Amino acid sequence: MLNRTFLWLFLFCVSLGVAQEIETPYKSKKVAVQKDTVTIDNVPINKAFFKIEDSQGQIIDTSNYFVDFSKAKLYFKTNFPLQDSVKIRYLKFPDFLTKTYSVYDKN
Repeated sequence: MLNRTFLWLFLFCVSLGVAQEIETPYKSKKVAVQKDTVTIDNVPINKAFFKIEDSQGQIIDTSNYFVDFSKAKLYFKTNFPLQDSVKIRYLKFPDFLTKTYSVYDKN
């Protein structure tokens, strides 16, 4: 009887630990800047949340870049001194909005 109680208690604790793992839609990506154009993701991104930080953690002003949210591309302006790397924080759309649906299987 005592072994069963410990088994149930152990399974309950394990299930609580697994239940706490939530994948957030907010993404963070550190990118080495070599050109004036950076591809952020392969699907469109949400314009509700978008920030760029330099290597020291300072937020880069929006007058130094342009973002095409539908193509998920970041374009730096010509007068902006290119950093060695930038940290891009953005909000990704849910998968069901960016997924390609078709009537027939293409394979």
